[in-house]
Amino acid sequence: ADGHVAMITVTDKQWRGLMVSVGLEDELEAPDLQSLKDRMRNGGRVMRMAADVLRTMSTSEVVERLHRQDVPCGPVVSLAELREQPQIAAMGAIEEYDHPVLGRLAQPRPSAQFGDAGDVDILPAPMPGQDTDAVLADAGVASDELSSLRAEGIVA
Repeated sequence: ADGHVAMITVTDKQWRGLMVSVGLEDELEAPDLQSLKDRMRNGGRVMRMAADVLRTMSTSEVVERLHRQDVPCGPVVSLAELREQPQIAAMGAIEEYDHPVLGRLAQPRPSAQFGDAGDVDILPAPMPGQDTDAVLADAGVASDELSSLRAEGIVA
């Protein structure tokens, strides 16, 4: 294959789908592969055979074949390719922002978005001491006391 594919076969149906996809239907009758527990213990041999077949195909062909059999899978993409993935783009899952020290950065948004929560801007973490005045004022520290704490090097 020209890339990598991530897949999982947990259910009997998914296992069947993988075996059909790679032409190993005879292995469906193997007595040592009848349950998930059996396949976890003894499936290495058959998975190596399946990998040998899949390795001869392009990534898109592997994904297409497995999807036709309802085997959960998808292409593995590099971080550089991630933003180009249709689902990532449609979800707006990556947001860019300007960091005061590091410049322009891209950061993933929370994957779950509820109602208007998707409209919240992602901001960089505050710089050391950036919010000291506001936090201490909220805690009831008077401004003259804050000045004294700062002068003594207790707070930044």
